[in-house]
Amino acid sequence: RRWVIRGWDVNALFDETQGGYRVIGGYRENQPRRLHVRASGTSSPGVYGLRGLHSPEDFGRLAADATATSESIATDLRAGRRFGIHVIDDLDEISDVVCSVVDVAELCRNTHCDPAWVRAAEGAYVSLQRYVSALNADRGLYDALVNTHEAHLRAERGLARKANGLAVRATSVGKGHGRGNGDDGRATSREGDDDCEARRENSNDNLLPPEAARVALTLRRDFERGGIHLDDTSKLALENASADVVRHGMAFQRNLVDADQLGSVNVSSHKLNGAPRALMARVGNSSGVNTGGNSGRVNSGTGTPDGSNTSSVTTLPLDNRTLGTCMRYVTDRDTRETIYKAAHRNPAANKNALEGLLTSRAEVAKLLYVLGLSKIPPTVYRACLTSTGHDKEVTTTAQAHCGGSSTPDRVRPESGLPVYSHQSRSRLTVFLTNRRGYQSHAAYATEPLLAGHPDAVRFALRGLRCETNERATQEFEHMGRFFGNGDGHKAGGTHPRMGKQSRPQKNIQSWDKSFLAGRARDFQNSHSNGKTTAAVSEYFPLHKVVRGAGELLEKVFGVWFELTDVPANEKWCHEAQKVSVSCSSTGEPFGTIYLDLNHRPGKFPHAAHFVVRCSRDVHFVDPNGNRTGDETFTTSKQPQPPTTFRQLPSVALVTNFGGEHSRFGDTNLSHAELETFLHELGHAVHSVLSTTKYQHLSGTRCASDLVEVPSHVFEYFAWDADALKLLSGHVTTGESIPDELITQLKKGKELFAASDLRQQLMFASVDLETHALGLGDNELSSSGSITSETIRDIAGRISHEMGQNSLTDYSHDTNPEKDAAWELRFGHVVGYASSYYSYVYAKTISAQVWDAFFAGGNSLEKNSGVAISKGLLSHGGAVAPEVLLKQLLGPDALRDVDVTEYAYDSVTGVGPLTTTSDNIREYGTTRQRVNGVVPNHDSLLKELRDGNPYR
Repeated sequence: RRWVIRGWDVNALFDETQGGYRVIGGYRENQPRRLHVRASGTSSPGVYGLRGLHSPEDFGRLAADATATSESIATDLRAGRRFGIHVIDDLDEISDVVCSVVDVAELCRNTHCDPAWVRAAEGAYVSLQRYVSALNADRGLYDALVNTHEAHLRAERGLARKANGLAVRATSVGKGHGRGNGDDGRATSREGDDDCEARRENSNDNLLPPEAARVALTLRRDFERGGIHLDDTSKLALENASADVVRHGMAFQRNLVDADQLGSVNVSSHKLNGAPRALMARVGNSSGVNTGGNSGRVNSGTGTPDGSNTSSVTTLPLDNRTLGTCMRYVTDRDTRETIYKAAHRNPAANKNALEGLLTSRAEVAKLLYVLGLSKIPPTVYRACLTSTGHDKEVTTTAQAHCGGSSTPDRVRPESGLPVYSHQSRSRLTVFLTNRRGYQSHAAYATEPLLAGHPDAVRFALRGLRCETNERATQEFEHMGRFFGNGDGHKAGGTHPRMGKQSRPQKNIQSWDKSFLAGRARDFQNSHSNGKTTAAVSEYFPLHKVVRGAGELLEKVFGVWFELTDVPANEKWCHEAQKVSVSCSSTGEPFGTIYLDLNHRPGKFPHAAHFVVRCSRDVHFVDPNGNRTGDETFTTSKQPQPPTTFRQLPSVALVTNFGGEHSRFGDTNLSHAELETFLHELGHAVHSVLSTTKYQHLSGTRCASDLVEVPSHVFEYFAWDADALKLLSGHVTTGESIPDELITQLKKGKELFAASDLRQQLMFASVDLETHALGLGDNELSSSGSITSETIRDIAGRISHEMGQNSLTDYSHDTNPEKDAAWELRFGHVVGYASSYYSYVYAKTISAQVWDAFFAGGNSLEKNSGVAISKGLLSHGGAVAPEVLLKQLLGPDALRDVDVTEYAYDSVTGVGPLTTTSDNIREYGTTRQRVNGVVPNHDSLLKELRDGNPYR
């Protein structure tokens, strides 16, 4: 949905001396327009709190109303009747109008228990998505935005000139509500026009407020990253490639839930020793295997009642649930290997789907270039535009593509070379540099994010891998001690304590890790003096966890949670709950969080945070349909009535806790489920505490490598002793979780903390590097062509790097897992598309946040989280992520790196890329310095050191 799914403040003033309208340059500005009043605006709240949604049939009407209202706003924009900040306001209004329906439709089709509602929601969703596609390709809206944004940039440059003594004081100072200057909004330059340009820059009538400027930048970037400025041929190619991305992505995901595609494997029943009885009952235990009395597991060596092995066969479906259970509990190593390899040969159709997905995304990146928004330093401008090699190309392309003059401003006397003004140089160079497209989809995806460049991500991931090598080796050694009982090496005695046995000789493969880690944790639990972690869920009844979370947020963030049943007119299922969020000291309402936490058939199968309505400032509309705030200037010193009111945010937190018929009041959570709940609660709190004036920047609508930071901070509370006592209450006695059980939980986590981190590093690296592959005919790409063999080789190499033998050379031919293509089941490749690394960035940044604000016994100190609310959560996407984090955590929170110093070959993963002596990397015929941002990972590494049980 790009920009439309992302919502403004107009401090408009009224000038009675000019008939109510501000006059600039002889033009009457921003005449007030009649808004098409939303048909649902005066209706009562319906399902999910959406006004007017009381029956499935209402979806069609609401979708039509949203389209009509958006068109009434867009008409004036296309006609050029709106200027300055009002353009930003109107675009954000369009976004909010559409999102108010399409976001609820998305939630409804994933959570409603009535199929009629689901079908109606899907119809509205598809209808509005078509309309959104048209908006994203609307040149009239784009031109209005570019005019406003370019006028703002000129005003910004004027301020810079004045600050450096290069311009006279402007005679007119506004508040960012001026109109454009009547040109096409591009930073053009004509011969002899530098003085005129300077005068335009000296006026800050067109200067936007910071948040509005941020909206303009992100909207423009979204438009251009969607190809709005491409010629018709390129647009058609982009549409086809984008359609292929969707088609291949849907096929990939569909295959992951298709039992036929996932396949099955026949295993001798007596080889399934250790498998839980629940698994055997589900797959059909035709062999008569003894399930072992009260143990709940199949006993070793008991194929038949007389103890002899049986020849009967069990057919195991290879869905992820069955696969995970077998990897954790089946004791026979050869059987685990057989099951693992069979599972990861499937879905076989995903070989073509993944190859097609990556190829289509590379084609999208190749086609796109972003005018005016690339970070190209002046040295490159001069390199491109003062050489005779580019003169002809500049002349023929300038007018058509850059909106500027193709004639140089003057000729350099000493060389006879053309000299262009700074603006001409920047415009033309951006076009010359980027018109061939991005080097790869990874470069396209990371450019607008915190990281800024895939090489910065490589540097961060490689740094963490190197820093955790020693700890990972210790963990693999400890895992290896739990081979035994005829399944590899003996456990080294009755008590395989850490650091006491020699290194195991057997290599640990992917089919061993879950089994050995589980054995190690079971051993640790069995030798604890108190209760084992099997009793944890008794301390986390769902209703107590939710109420405890409210107490936690009141203490830490000064936020009051009021838990109630969902009113009948808003309810979509029986077990839904509603939380009204407000300020604990003033009672000021902040927003609403709907809770849909219990499992039921047909419901969205994962944990997620859905936006229902974004926060923003909304203009009052009078009975005649006129919107306040369109009157733009007043000299009156009398207090003016408010022109806006606050639209409160609403979100839904969706999980699948408990069994099929579980209820909110009788569901207990495992500790992992508690952590999941807190993770999603972090997203929800991020949304409801957002104070942005524009819905486009509200809450979680920020950079994807920043958005996971609050949720990861909240996960820390699942491991903090004080927070756990607040969140817990025994199901029968009501007592808080005891200290010894908390200690056992922490020990279990610390046992393989580095291995768990490296698993995320592996996923992030494979996601990035497979998207760094280029097309064979892309002259900018040296990464190789996209084939299933290349993808498998990359995944195999990176898996080897993160595994037990990371310091040894990789050989595909001798790799025992060469045919186990786990990437065919990596569903995140569809949704994350080069940005799965955001979880690693979030982990490092959240460690800094916890260390700065909560560590050392301060986790529940009163209002200890207020600084985070004000410094991070309230801003949403209104502040650039690097600025936000440095203001919150200090200048050392992030590292700005010249990534060319640290770049590595994206296929082999080793060795530096070729760079010139001055660290300017070669891209075809264009040289460009590339920089990126890497989070400081000292706090995360300190956690690993402090919690290291192998010291």
